[in-house]
Amino acid sequence: PFGWRFRGYSMAEGCLLMRPNERDRSHLIRETVEKKLRQREAAERLDVSLRQFKRLVRAWKQSGDAGLVSGQRGRPSNRRLPAAMVQRIEQHLRESYPDFGPTLAAEKPAERDGIVVSRETVRRIQVRFGLHKPKSRRAKRAFQSRMRWGRFGELVQIAGSPHAWLQGRGPRCTAIVFIDDATSRLPGLGAPKALGLRSARCRKTL
Repeated sequence: PFGWRFRGYSMAEGCLLMRPNERDRSHLIRETVEKKLRQREAAERLDVSLRQFKRLVRAWKQSGDAGLVSGQRGRPSNRRLPAAMVQRIEQHLRESYPDFGPTLAAEKPAERDGIVVSRETVRRIQVRFGLHKPKSRRAKRAFQSRMRWGRFGELVQIAGSPHAWLQGRGPRCTAIVFIDDATSRLPGLGAPKALGLRSARCRKTL
């Protein structure tokens, strides 16, 4: 969130926190109120219907920028579990399933105790009370590209791909291509009959 002070929100009330999309709405609404922009064009920029944009304009005129901020911000979610339920789940996790992972710990209470909660809810409770440690993501290995050879012909890579290239109109064959490492040119290309190998790849230094 970003802190901004806007018209329509008194300094006595402090700082109005707005998200980037809410700031964009405020700017475009001002543009339309000042007749610098059509409401239909502003609605298209915000990817909302013209009817929805008119509702936003009415909210802005009534409450200023505060009318564009969600009324649920800073309030507990309506879908939040009751504190008693969280304590009950914690008790079961500590006493009966201390070494269970989130998936199994969510299934067993549902089977034995009738406590039905999602795996993610159980995982968050386990992490909060130190019953589960999230796995740390492995850092991606950085592979440095090798330097190409400097001159044409110093290194030629040969790759073969056996396949029914003729789509039944002829025998299976292996497409073989010669690729020069320095220039990526193709010194040779052919398709002899299948070699009986799954793949053919080798390097030849000239």
